[in-house]
Amino acid sequence: MSAWGLEPFENDEAEDWLAELSDWSSVRGALAKVVEAAPEEERDLTDCFVGLAAAEVVAAALGRPGAIPDEAADWVDAHRDGCTEQLRALAVACASQIESKSELQDLWDGDLSEEWHALMKDLIRRLSA
Repeated sequence: MSAWGLEPFENDEAEDWLAELSDWSSVRGALAKVVEAAPEEERDLTDCFVGLAAAEVVAAALGRPGAIPDEAADWVDAHRDGCTEQLRALAVACASQIESKSELQDLWDGDLSEEWHALMKDLIRRLSA
């Protein structure tokens, strides 16, 4: 695992996922992996990195992008029509669960906690608008 920033695409896992992104089922799978984890379990770090990247792709497809790489913006432009209300709801659930109980939350707990939680709240707001 290598993360160099708080943004959803500032880690190796998200970049690797984006490089292999082919269709909306990949986005759905990344979101569902977080959401469908057992409620009492803390969400896995790698799943969180990928899930947040997928949630940002959904937000971009809804016309409310955050900080996403050009490759993600280009993919969204070419596939925008495939984003559904179900994906939006799944993305909200994914981001909410990561913010509340995850290894990623544990990673950023401390000096960067306020900034990270602000980014999560912004993502959830953009997905919910």
